[in-house]
Amino acid sequence: MSHKSPLPYSGEHGFTLVEIMVVLVIVGILAAVAIPKYMAIVTEASTGEAKVILSQIIMLEVSHFYATQGYITFDNVDVPQMHFVLPVNSKFDFRFDDTGDGAGLATATENVDINRDGDSTDGLTLDTSNHTGAIDDGTGSQLHW
Repeated sequence: MSHKSPLPYSGEHGFTLVEIMVVLVIVGILAAVAIPKYMAIVTEASTGEAKVILSQIIMLEVSHFYATQGYITFDNVDVPQMHFVLPVNSKFDFRFDDTGDGAGLATATENVDINRDGDSTDGLTLDTSNHTGAIDDGTGSQLHW
């Protein structure tokens, strides 16, 4: 009497090399598509944070200007006079400069290479008239509003 297994392929164990290679190719293709999209989302989130903080700086500086007829120039430090506290672990350095004639410019500059262009000199600007801008290092890859 022969003992036949109820499963059709019970003599085979595991996967063939071809099956494993096909799965690896599929995973590689998915990773090649997904990783750049993920990095773009991370970059957009980081620049979104900088945009919100620049808007906050402008709002606080304009309020301070109306109260005192002067801006507070600062470079990446807390400014208790206008209740501004730098965010912890930010990927940007923030500064504000009085440009004269009742105007000022807030700047956020990368302190790590957020957009992966090989340097950390790109940034965003916002002035007291809410005009937006970007700091371009000349490589053509810059942050955008």
